[in-house]
Amino acid sequence: MTTTQALKITGRVLKGIALGLLALMAGVLALLGAASRAEHERARRGEDALPQYDPWARHTEHWTRYDDDGHRIW
Repeated sequence: MTTTQALKITGRVLKGIALGLLALMAGVLALLGAASRAEHERARRGEDALPQYDPWARHTEHWTRYDDDGHRIW
């Protein structure tokens, strides 16, 4: 293999990697744009953006069971 052939192959490989990264970045930007549009639509309707996690919140009935006297069953 000559140097010219090796350079052509290397160039094609690098071009493929660059195009793959470009496509990946375009996909990420599309996902971010969709999320931004959804967030904007929620704000326009006056809804809370996203439910916030509250580590101090009490468990709901779905997760916590109680007996007839109101005592928690684990």
